[in-house]
Amino acid sequence: MIGISELFKRIQGLRARDIVIRTAIQEAIKKQTGADISLESVSFSSDSAVLKDASSALKSAIFIKKSAILAEINAAQSMKKIVDIR
Repeated sequence: MIGISELFKRIQGLRARDIVIRTAIQEAIKKQTGADISLESVSFSSDSAVLKDASSALKSAIFIKKSAILAEINAAQSMKKIVDIR
């Protein structure tokens, strides 16, 4: 039974880490572009953040301010370095 409890603790820790990173992305985009995105619309592909269901206007605004957004995301959290937003 100890093995199962350790597994659940590990899964819970990974999920919490994921939420912290998604929240940092959400806050950085909100601050730089003024757009509000949901946590569910952010996914990860390697070291990139992928936005699902984002309009082309939002993607353009993110592209214009990409360096400032990435700097803010990586300053807010140190668990995973994000190098691109798509």
